[in-house]
Amino acid sequence: MTRHGNPYHNFRHGIDVAQTLFCFAEGKLLGEAGGRRAFGAPKVVFDDLEVHAMMLAGFCHDLDHPGLNNGFHVNCGHPLALRYNDRAVLEEWHAFSMWHVLRRPDCDILARYPAADVAKIRKFSVAGILATDMTQHGAITGGVRGLADAPEDPAKRDGHALTLFKGLVHAADVSNPAKPWAVSKAWSDVLQVEFFHQGDLEKARGLPVSFGMDRATTSQRGMAIGFGSKLVGPFYQAIAALQPDVQPCVDMLNDNVDVWTKMDA
Repeated sequence: MTRHGNPYHNFRHGIDVAQTLFCFAEGKLLGEAGGRRAFGAPKVVFDDLEVHAMMLAGFCHDLDHPGLNNGFHVNCGHPLALRYNDRAVLEEWHAFSMWHVLRRPDCDILARYPAADVAKIRKFSVAGILATDMTQHGAITGGVRGLADAPEDPAKRDGHALTLFKGLVHAADVSNPAKPWAVSKAWSDVLQVEFFHQGDLEKARGLPVSFGMDRATTSQRGMAIGFGSKLVGPFYQAIAALQPDVQPCVDMLNDNVDVWTKMDA
């Protein structure tokens, strides 16, 4: 693995996502006292192993990210795209890289866990990382919405927990629009720098320029409004329907969209 020096997909992003996940799981949003939340009609409360897996997924979901997206890797015929058959190229790589590191004797933080516990942590953490593939956004959103009226059935508890787990990892990964304005704007700024860098590379190599990455035609303001109002906003509303404590995040997102909207184009 290599230090890539990415403006956005770097160690700080991993910390931010893990911290957001901790707040979701442990009930510490916006400074309240906390206590693990129950989500949805099935009243899903994560157990200790699931929270552990959530932290691993948060920290490592973009491990060894090169600062270029899946489309770039596919379009240039990158070896990773060939390895993973053009599907979830980076997410597969991040999950592999996490477990490759964890297998090292000096990094094996799960060495004392029973095999069954390690298997569960692996199942959840890998599923969470793969859920950060934006092509899965619709399916993840649908799964979260389905929990709003799913029956409270002990036999289905683990399946409901995995669905929610994937939803929250994805939600944390796209949480920037739902953060306080100064934080949200700072993340938007560095993400756009990274996007424009990819667009420049795509132009230089004669590749199709990805949406939102052409510095000659892309409006950061327009990107932020669209991403917040059309993608993240409805998704966070679905999560808030499961757990009302998440509603302040929806309100903050809407406030941020209003700020972007009132900016000069």
